[in-house]
Amino acid sequence: MSDESQFLVFRCPECERCFGKLSAAASGRCPACGSAANHKVIDRAKDDDDLQRRVALANVPSELRKELGAKIDKMPAYDSGKQDSVSAVKLRSLLLASRDEENRLSVTTLQVALAKEGIEEPTAEELISMAEFEGVLIRHSEGEWLYLE
Repeated sequence: MSDESQFLVFRCPECERCFGKLSAAASGRCPACGSAANHKVIDRAKDDDDLQRRVALANVPSELRKELGAKIDKMPAYDSGKQDSVSAVKLRSLLLASRDEENRLSVTTLQVALAKEGIEEPTAEELISMAEFEGVLIRHSEGEWLYLE
């Protein structure tokens, strides 16, 4: 396989940081310092996941590299094909629909709205907690929240 069709790990001579690219022609500028110096190819990877792992390990001090490599190897593979079952837009619309005329909502009304849509996760309590964290809801009284937007 030629350098033009490989996942390559480069080391910047200016800042000593490593980064990955699909081809030698794409080495361009170092993403850490912006240097356009001649970046040395230090490793090759079989795919983008392998490239990410190799770049991460190359940027770790040598005394920690072996330990980190073992921990990374034990991690489950990331599945980028997973989709969230419920969109944020849908959840926001359920919050809106669960309000009363004074912009208040309760766990019970939100539970009913989620059940009506067949949504099991997040639960009403989890959705309220997320909305509070984002500043969309504020606790009005026990079991009741005020919708702010």
